[in-house]
Amino acid sequence: MGARMAENISYYVITAFILVYATTSAELSKQTALNAVLVASAVHFAVIPLWGALSDRVGRRPVYLVGAIGVALWMFPFFALIDSRSFGSLLLAVTVGLVFHGAMYAPQAAFFAEMFATRMRYSGASIGAEFSSVAAGAPAPLIATALLADFGSSTPISLYVIAASLLTVLAIVCAKETRNRDLTEIEPDSGRAPADATTLPPTPGASDPSFAGGPGSVSRPADGALPGGQHPVDPGEFEEMAEFPGHAHEQDRRTRRPGPAVGEEELRESHRVAEREPGHVEDER
Repeated sequence: MGARMAENISYYVITAFILVYATTSAELSKQTALNAVLVASAVHFAVIPLWGALSDRVGRRPVYLVGAIGVALWMFPFFALIDSRSFGSLLLAVTVGLVFHGAMYAPQAAFFAEMFATRMRYSGASIGAEFSSVAAGAPAPLIATALLADFGSSTPISLYVIAASLLTVLAIVCAKETRNRDLTEIEPDSGRAPADATTLPPTPGASDPSFAGGPGSVSRPADGALPGGQHPVDPGEFEEMAEFPGHAHEQDRRTRRPGPAVGEEELRESHRVAEREPGHVEDER
């Protein structure tokens, strides 16, 4: 919020309050004041991208500080030029003031966004920016008008803008430069694995207490069940499978996880081959 104090207050004093001051204290026409603001706004529009490009090269903080300090130093000359009651002086006062304001406004969006991690950037940047608009920018013309009515001079108004500029300078000095900041480095640790990380299942027997044996061993769960709902196969059945191929086929079909479907002809052929084998034992169903 402090970074936006000078930017908000100076802008509304230069563009809105000037219509009151120029027509009452300087006795200029409202149209003259509006023309000066219109021309100065065109210059303001042109210099904002230039200030932004400069902040990309030298940093956000130096450019922002130029604007905040420049506005503070310009306030007394600003009102002195308006008091000269000429359009040229009025135009110069508003134009220079908006050029300094552009130095704060141009890097502001990137500067604030780069202060926050991605997951909180929208809230962090917008809350500070919008609250400062309400606290600083909205009442600025009203405060300046009240100061003029109470003191009848531009000096309190200049001091008001200077105080806001000092607050902004302090905030910018305390802030870190963000121009070369890698936004991934300020991403807070969420405690979750990266999105591209591949998590492998634990090796059975390595950490699961329901498995007997140690790492690297082929173990069976304590309750006798195999993963995937398979039933354990008795070691003696392997000898029977080796001795009787047909019986091994049936045992494999019953005890193992179902494999690809076997056609009827292939099944009959396997039975015929098994029956021709000597010592065949009829399969018990």
